[in-house]
Amino acid sequence: MAEKNYPIYATQGGGTVREIGGRFIFIEAPPNIPSLGIGDEMPSEWGIVAINNAARQSLEEEFY
Repeated sequence: MAEKNYPIYATQGGGTVREIGGRFIFIEAPPNIPSLGIGDEMPSEWGIVAINNAARQSLEEEFY
């Protein structure tokens, strides 16, 4: 599978998100949480972890 050229993050609650307009939106829904689906905003209290190079670079630029 080809790597996406935009940042993708895994979430604390499961699923994956990307940042759109300053919000983290699910591109893969978290398992076992039927109230959250693709296109929904990630809960603000959840943490994220970079899972591709674009996300790692984005986080480095944000903090350094």
